[in-house]
Amino acid sequence: MKNLLCIAVLAIASACQASNTTPSAIERDPNLAKVLYVGEVSLMPSAESIVMSNANGLLAVQARLKNGQPHERKLEYQWEWLDERGVVVSSTSTIWIPIAIRPGELASVQGTAPTPDCVDFRLKLSKLPN
Repeated sequence: MKNLLCIAVLAIASACQASNTTPSAIERDPNLAKVLYVGEVSLMPSAESIVMSNANGLLAVQARLKNGQPHERKLEYQWEWLDERGVVVSSTSTIWIPIAIRPGELASVQGTAPTPDCVDFRLKLSKLPN
């Protein structure tokens, strides 16, 4: 039973890939490593920049995504908010939001943490069928 559980966890973990952003970009902006790609990374827009701010005591984040592909990319994104221990803070506002990005376009996605306890984030991206 433990082996089956380990295999399931590894299968799920391998479906989420850390980044299609270059290592030099992550060195310049470590927050880019907080973008997780669900599915084929090469088909996803790349995270170009992430800006964090304080909005009335809540963590607010804006990420800029660039579609470097010659075709429109349809995807969905979801914010995960983390407390100071790195534990995901559950929220009813944690939903997948669809977005389409045209070739060469930069698109911004924004999120605001649900509570002041949130001090960090992850941005998950998943490709939608065209």
